[in-house]
Amino acid sequence: MGSIERWAKRRQSSGLSCWLTSGNIDAEFLQPGPDLLEEKGPGCHHIAFKTKNLTERNRYLEDKGHRLLQRGEFDGGHGRYAYYDTVPDLGVMIELLEFDSDKEVQPKQA
Repeated sequence: MGSIERWAKRRQSSGLSCWLTSGNIDAEFLQPGPDLLEEKGPGCHHIAFKTKNLTERNRYLEDKGHRLLQRGEFDGGHGRYAYYDTVPDLGVMIELLEFDSDKEVQPKQA
């Protein structure tokens, strides 16, 4: 088992968060606000995966019946994210992250 290379804790207006890095895994833990905790209870909210082609992965997930819930650009415009409703099958939502720095070249559309 690898060592934890980085660990940090910070206080946000919504509560505490902390994250750790070990190898190619980043984990972030957030303290939920009282409304979310009361509505959903404790547990995992979502799992994020980096992708080099958000368009292709979006098509794959939607073809499997996982509805796109939210999509947007990162602050600063260096990438984008998308959340999918995978709760019925996986018990958590999936988030995809695409960074401009390692994005696959997209074919030109005619």
